[in-house]
Amino acid sequence: MSSSAIITTRFFLSKGNITIRYFSLLDSIIMTYYNYSMKRLLAFEGADGDCPYRDFMAELRRSGKSTKRIELVADLLRERGFELARNDYVAHIEGKIWELKAGPFRVFFFESDDAFVLLNG
Repeated sequence: MSSSAIITTRFFLSKGNITIRYFSLLDSIIMTYYNYSMKRLLAFEGADGDCPYRDFMAELRRSGKSTKRIELVADLLRERGFELARNDYVAHIEGKIWELKAGPFRVFFFESDDAFVLLNG
């Protein structure tokens, strides 16, 4: 094998909620950590029982618009968390507020200990 050949070695190690991927390319190793621990998805509800996210989704359905894309991207958020920021599905707004992007729709959310809390659309 010539010294200019590119050698790629891939192997995966999973333990608990963390998957570690090793990629070796010309003796350089890149380690990427993915935390695939699934969090719950919750919709914020005010003291008066008002739920802006639920109202937003109901309004979309009443107007004949599909909510499937929002539901799909929200489910990806639950499964993969902030890894979605690499795919432009999630963007940081300010402080603890983040934006979930699902096509033309935007849903604001924040992360709590074991859940993503959807605020509104």
